[in-house]
This record gives sequence, structure tokens and C-alpha cells, in this order.
Amino acid sequence: LRVAGAQSEIFPQAAIQKVYQYARGVPRLINIICDRALLGAYAQQTRKVSPQIVSKAATEALGQLPGDREIGPHRRMQWTDYGWIVAVALCTALFVWSYTRTPTPPAPVAVGDTAPAKPPAMASAKTLDAADPEIPAQPPLATPPTLSPALPVSAAAGTARKEEGGLTALSSTAQPLNVVVGRMIRLWDADLTISRGESVCETLHRRGLECYRSQGSWTDLGQMNRPAVLTLDLPELGAQYFLLRQLSTTHASLDTALGTLQIPLDELDSVWNGEFLLLWRRETAETYIGESTAGASIPWLWQRLASMGAATLPDPIPRRYDSGLNVALRNFQRERGLIVDGTAGIRTLIALGEGQPGTPTLAAPNP
Repeated sequence: LRVAGAQSEIFPQAAIQKVYQYARGVPRLINIICDRALLGAYAQQTRKVSPQIVSKAATEALGQLPGDREIGPHRRMQWTDYGWIVAVALCTALFVWSYTRTPTPPAPVAVGDTAPAKPPAMASAKTLDAADPEIPAQPPLATPPTLSPALPVSAAAGTARKEEGGLTALSSTAQPLNVVVGRMIRLWDADLTISRGESVCETLHRRGLECYRSQGSWTDLGQMNRPAVLTLDLPELGAQYFLLRQLSTTHASLDTALGTLQIPLDELDSVWNGEFLLLWRRETAETYIGESTAGASIPWLWQRLASMGAATLPDPIPRRYDSGLNVALRNFQRERGLIVDGTAGIRTLIALGEGQPGTPTLAAPNP
């Protein structure tokens, strides 16, 4: 962390003890847990990783933590420990026997009598566990939106190229989270720089951009229509991060160190648990407009709904939330496949920003 530029303690001793408790000194598990813990601290906008964040990160990365991970001075051997001892003893005995027994000469085989043996089938890709309920996720969409048609495979510049290697190709292009997030930020503001030690989301907030981390489906991402950083649990590497740049009904285009790779959604389903991070542009002082809201946000909301054909602008324009605005919002939400509740939360505000200047989207290029 010091090599990366950290100027203060990020993992206190208590958090380090927690990492050791769950990883048991295994380097690969240490890396996975710490990486997930840093993401958790980033989402909570804190500069220190607490033991609670480590515990949650370990649960997300390793699944339900068994009781025998708890290390204590008087820890008793569990039945699983005895089982491992017996298994190791049997494997050792089998190994010794295989090298000490007298081999039986093989029977002669006539040329052409038998076909070559087929190699064993490869194991199927690892399927992730269900999404962690502690991570906030929006309810499913009322009406799934229509995504763009499948991305064309073309040699033209800027078109996603179909990658034969699939997930194997992704493993060779993985980059640190800060690099991937930086690439997403440049899609919104090419001139924005964040100084070392600054909170990314706080800096973006001052520029009118908000971080939104949640869990969802391809349908949710298509409805929000914004580039997003996906968390993929790749075989052998664990949690890695990739920028989703385009999305169709069958493929996702990921912006990587080697360019844009087009991966089938059914392949990504085996390594994506639904976790994502995206940015959206805030145009009001609030990130939620409801019954108690009053002030400049109300005229703005009326004008935006009217400009998108979802309401008729009243005269005069109210400055407080009222029943008319509730009806207009419900109509807009129903048309867009959002949860119909008559309030403007993050998902509704993202939809209201559709088509605004300087807003990157996931739209697939035209054939």
C-alpha cells in the first residue's frame, strides 16, 4: 500500500488480525479478502478498513464462513479435521503402494484394434453463490426494457471485437480497481483529476456526479443505460473489475487493457453475481424527491417530465410536491419500467437524465 502511495494506515492491527483469522495465512485468500475489503471501504467512503468491513468482505468472497474458521487458543479438533487426517493417511498409503508393488506387464495390443482413448472432459465453469443480501439492490423492473440488438462483429474502428477466448481472455486483461474506475470517470469528464488521498465519491459529488453501487441484472443495467464497473469472480484470480461499455440482448462489451472485448452474457453469468458500480449526474440538490420536498427541485422535476413528454407543465409551476406531481411521476415510471411509487429516487433520477448532454450510455453502435 505504501508503494501505491498510501500516506496513512489503511488496515489497522485489528483488521489485519481479522484477515488472518479468515484467510489462515493463505496468500490467495489474503489477496481476495483485502481486495474486497478495500472495495467495501471505498463504497462507505472511509479511509480505514475496520474489522467489520473485513468480516463482511470475507463473507462476500468466501461465502458462509464455517465456525471452524474462528481461531482461538483452546480450539478443539472438529470432525472435519479427523476426516482430513484420515484422507491424507489413505493418500499416502496409496502413493507408497503404487511405487512398491510389482507392475504387471501390459497385454500386447494389435495395431488398429482399438481407437485412441478420449481425454477427460474439462470441468464446467464455477458458478457463483447467490448475491449477498446485505448489499442494497433495487427491486426487479416492472416492465423489462428492450435492449439494443446484438452488437455486430466488424473491423470498423470503435466496434467491439468478438473474443474467442471468452473468460480466458478476460483473465489476461484484468486491471486494478482504481484504473478501471478512472476509465469510467473519464467517460463523464475527461479533464477531471482526483488528487492522491482524496475520496473519489466525495470529489465526484462536488462536480455533480454521484456513485451508485448496488446489485442487479442485465435488465437493470440496460434500463439505467450507463457504463458500469462489474465485479467478476474469475477462476484462479478471484474478484476482478471490468468496465461495461456496451450491452445488447446477447453480448456485453467490456473495455479492457487490450481494447474492447465482446463476451456472451451466458458466459459472464457464471462469474458475475450482479454487483456493479456506476456514475450518474445529479441535477438537483437532493438525491430523493418525495412528499416532504420543496424548493427549486420541484420546478426542475416538472420541467424535465414535460420535456420528456411525461407531463403537461402546470401554470404556475408549484414549488412543493403535490398530488399532480405524484401522478406525473407514476406515469413516467410506468412507461419506463421503473418501480411505480410516485417519488423520484436514484433510479428515477437516472432515467430523467437520459439524453442529456455529456451523458455516456450503453447503446450499441448501429450496424
